Amino acid sequence: MDVLFSDWIVKSLTATSSIRQYDKDSHTIPTTMSNAVFDAEVEPVERSLGLGCWRRMRNRNKFRNLFASGIVLGMLYDVQSKQAHDRGLPPPMRRPKKSISRSIAVEFEGKSYSATYSVDSKVVNVECPYGSRSTQVGGSTAEAVARMLVRET
Repeated sequence: MDVLFSDWIVKSLTATSSIRQYDKDSHTIPTTMSNAVFDAEVEPVERSLGLGCWRRMRNRNKFRNLFASGIVLGMLYDVQSKQAHDRGLPPPMRRPKKSISRSIAVEFEGKSYSATYSVDSKVVNVECPYGSRSTQVGGSTAEAVARMLVRET
């Protein structure tokens, strides 16, 4: 990740010129998108602040470079991910997935049971006062699998 950041920080200073050929090869879609976002989101704020024409033009160029630096970051990440994959390493910036716990109540044989469940990497984990169980989600919803696991606990 440090290598990715250090490569990107240098290239981000001149990102607009760095992606010039990419922009041409992509039928100027990146430039068109940047201009559309600027026109819809930034320019109305500039006008309401009463900024002059030259100031707005400078801001448009800064915004275009910021937008292009995001494209450069994506390209660098893609290249480094492919290089890491070829070497058998994980991608440069893998974010851990957050598991969210949910509460459920299950009626079974005339009794009510409460439990919490979470899903982590397609595995449902159920915890209740009587124990805990885990299994893969499979073709059912995570909640349906959790209810089945509560009945088995």
